[in-house]
Amino acid sequence: DLAAGLAAEVESDLLEAFRLGREASQDPFNAEKEQVALDRRLGVIAENLSATLADYRDRNYALRSNIDVPASVTVEGAPIFLGPNSDVAEVQICEVNSWILVEVGAGPNGNDAIVNPDVVSYRNEFFLRNVDGIWKIEGGNELARYPEATGCPLE
Repeated sequence: DLAAGLAAEVESDLLEAFRLGREASQDPFNAEKEQVALDRRLGVIAENLSATLADYRDRNYALRSNIDVPASVTVEGAPIFLGPNSDVAEVQICEVNSWILVEVGAGPNGNDAIVNPDVVSYRNEFFLRNVDGIWKIEGGNELARYPEATGCPLE
């Protein structure tokens, strides 16, 4: 049905925005990856990612996968559309942020030096706006933070 299809679009576009942001964060010197990731964000959300990537470049930082704890983003429930025929949707997620922040090539033998290996899970709500057929992240709020957790507890 139409509502289910629309909800699937919102979820798919949100997860794609996260994927593209993580790709840019793993390779912060790649201007093309940065632009593609920024194109999936609006306003302050785009500005925050841009500032983070600039900071990574300044410090020679990047994200690396955690082989012990896979990072994930799980949509919790169907998107809520803010008004009939709305171009704005609210989505709640659980993110397992297990990415390891490294200083590229600063370790022994030119390996990456670990800066922050902490695993933290978050429950967040994000607001997406449909712009030219793509749901882009426009805002968000952290609802809960779970240090050292590999998931979000049921509420």
